[in-house]
Amino acid sequence: MQDLIEVLGLIEVLEAEGIATKGLNFEAFYDDLSSSGENPILQKEIEKRVHEYFYGMSLPSKPTIYDYLILSLREKDIIATFNWDPFLLMAYQRNMHITKPPRICFLHGNVAIGVCEKDRTCGNMGHRCSKCGELFCLQNCYIL
Repeated sequence: MQDLIEVLGLIEVLEAEGIATKGLNFEAFYDDLSSSGENPILQKEIEKRVHEYFYGMSLPSKPTIYDYLILSLREKDIIATFNWDPFLLMAYQRNMHITKPPRICFLHGNVAIGVCEKDRTCGNMGHRCSKCGELFCLQNCYIL
């Protein structure tokens, strides 16, 4: 995460807002930004870039640490994560036929999961709510 600002191409955007980027802790900065509500346009731009970056990731076909984590836990266990990337969800989905997976709580949300606020349901981004048919949209906290 040390170079996330650079990877996301946010240096120019942040500096245009008068924010010094050298040594900036992205997670602390974003937490302050979203908690304060002071610059919703900048917040939305950052969220868009984070989503695009992480949504484009994929797991290799061989087992990863995410697969081993899912397979090592029981149905009554829970994983609480701050990860935005889709790796844990991908591992969850590709291993659910092998075992009854643990519950997962994405504390900051996840780029691969959306919610229907009206019906209080969640599912994969790009899919529709089974109750009202609306597309799932991004939110901040999800539990599978």
